[in-house]
Amino acid sequence: QAVVDFGPFDIQNSVFIGDSDSDIQAAKEFGLISIGKRHDKNHDAFIKTNPNYVIENFSSLKTIATEIKI
Repeated sequence: QAVVDFGPFDIQNSVFIGDSDSDIQAAKEFGLISIGKRHDKNHDAFIKTNPNYVIENFSSLKTIATEIKI
């Protein structure tokens, strides 16, 4: 759906940021690095799906992007 909505993109240099287990599962199905975004309504999310990274705020993305070199 992302390709339809936003046009072609380089999957090798992409990550999937989501706030639910279904988002993280979708990232894994497409072979993307997954980043789980925690907020006040999903404290128990990501226990089963185990994303590559979990963030509390978007300012953490710069550190992750540097670490994975995208």
